[in-house]
Amino acid sequence: MKKLTILRTPILILVLATFIAVSYLTTAVALGVPVTPPAGSTFDQRLDQRKKEQNEQLDAKTVKHLQSVCGTEQLSIRKLQPWTATVANKRTTTYQNVDGILLISIGQLKLASQKTFELEQDRAALVQKITTFQDTFANYQQVLGDILVINCQADPIGFQALLDTARVYYTQLISQSGDIATYVNNVLQPVMQNFVGILQPKSNTDS
Repeated sequence: MKKLTILRTPILILVLATFIAVSYLTTAVALGVPVTPPAGSTFDQRLDQRKKEQNEQLDAKTVKHLQSVCGTEQLSIRKLQPWTATVANKRTTTYQNVDGILLISIGQLKLASQKTFELEQDRAALVQKITTFQDTFANYQQVLGDILVINCQADPIGFQALLDTARVYYTQLISQSGDIATYVNNVLQPVMQNFVGILQPKSNTDS
């Protein structure tokens, strides 16, 4: 029975110039919790949704600053967006490999006449966590794409709303990744180890 291993390192080290340059604008303001846009939504519909969620309150000085730097920030995101997708896809592959090991192990345990209900429930919980991570990343990538599309000089408030939405999704990704790692190591691993102990051949002395 294979050992479950999963990395605890952050999934997306996004030290983007964008967030460094403009994050101070809203650090004192609670960010709105974004909701997944309806399927098939247009850019304009998503932008309107993000504006309502974040409810940005920017003074004239901040607006002027955003207009002066947003083009450079969009360029930074354009360069790093493919890298974030690669990193997240590798992490998803790792999660799916762990799930595959669990599925095979459950089958082996059933053949050995072991009760697997608890492990099957634990696996279902892991699958849900992985799905949530994938959904969050899809939303994150969509927001990054919208940041690249927006005419940031004409709509600096919308630009800031998209930035703040991306920050929320990024924070969620870090949290969800850590939650999966903790769940695998603290919940699934002990259960698997217990089964290994049960199925371990006993020595003549033990018998």
